[in-house]
Amino acid sequence: MYTQIPPHGKHPQKQIKLPSGELAVLDKVTVLIKGYIAVSVDGSNLSSPIPFSKIKHFYIYAPQGTNLFFKVNDFNCCAVPCFNEDKMIFDEVKIFINIDTIVNSKANVDLIIPEVISPSLSIKNIVCVNVNKIFDSVRFQSEITVLYKKILLKADIYQYNALSDGTQRIYTNKDELTEYGDKGILSPNDVSYFELFINGVLQPKTNYIVKKGLLLLETEDLPQTGAPVNISFVTYKGIGNEILNAVNYQYNTISDGISRIYTNDNEIKKYGDKGIIDPNEASYFNLYINGVLQPKTNYIVKKGFLELTTVDIPLKDAPIIIEFIIIKDANNRLLRAETYQYNAYSDNKRIYTNSDGIKMYGDTDIPNPKQTSFQNLFINGAIQPHVNYLVKKSLLTLKTLDTPLKGGPILLQFITSFL
Repeated sequence: MYTQIPPHGKHPQKQIKLPSGELAVLDKVTVLIKGYIAVSVDGSNLSSPIPFSKIKHFYIYAPQGTNLFFKVNDFNCCAVPCFNEDKMIFDEVKIFINIDTIVNSKANVDLIIPEVISPSLSIKNIVCVNVNKIFDSVRFQSEITVLYKKILLKADIYQYNALSDGTQRIYTNKDELTEYGDKGILSPNDVSYFELFINGVLQPKTNYIVKKGLLLLETEDLPQTGAPVNISFVTYKGIGNEILNAVNYQYNTISDGISRIYTNDNEIKKYGDKGIIDPNEASYFNLYINGVLQPKTNYIVKKGFLELTTVDIPLKDAPIIIEFIIIKDANNRLLRAETYQYNAYSDNKRIYTNSDGIKMYGDTDIPNPKQTSFQNLFINGAIQPHVNYLVKKSLLTLKTLDTPLKGGPILLQFITSFL
């Protein structure tokens, strides 16, 4: 949008000599250029519309009675991400905009032209035609730089923990292990989404019902005695402190002990029938095999397609679950999230650093948790209560009395989302 400043009245002028030798008076015009731009990745918007503006000055021949008409001749922009100190994720984006503008001074004028009626008799008529006359045209470039700073979306995490007695289907606040937390089973209406893990295995949504203060298992089989029952509640809040909506969708199948590739045809339909959705339509996703969260290097996910890239193939009948988390803001805009995993093996110790990371799974640094939305720790496939560990940059400290069994997998997952 172009707005003249001031819209009416006299403008500063200068006089120039035309190639014909005539003198012309040019008006100095000041114009405010305004617009909006949005940051997106792979077609998914990361930001709401970001305003930009620029004041531009130019001279143009615009005699009395003319009006100025602005046209965008060309528009180009590019974005450069600015990464945080850990070089994991970018939290700022510099946007460079170039607008090529053509402005014409035009007015309606009467043009008198002869009309030949009879060439043989040389009979002519005078015709008056009303046309738009361009008195002058100016082309100019406007270079604008916009800094988009992403707002880190922090999440509130609470984990309900209980142990199975081998017979019960119903769990309440009274069954909570209060040494890990004492808030009970939260209302699903007060959180963005939740997950249920039994004996370390993520459960399909059809297997249970969660209400405030109540967990009901609807499977025929019951967890064995002593199996941990964990409900993880994740709550994102927007700028206005409103709870953001999220959907937790799962694709479920089982290994046949042979295949590396799984498609929609392999889905267990009693747990869901949407197939493997497009990863670009989710905020982020996780792959669990036999209850263990998998490093990103172990697989490839596309719409309707999962390929395992590991040397070993999962044992026959091992559950394979892709969990898709879809988070939306108050304007129903999909919020993208970035995931990062630190992987190590237990070595009968409580402190783990970057040097303990497994190199084959990629970058092994432990990022600053203050620059992420939240984190989860899995030991031997089981999600851990947050009171059991402490995370600082480059450092993971286990706070339990017992250390994990030697050689057991330790996976620290970080999720980072921005408004």
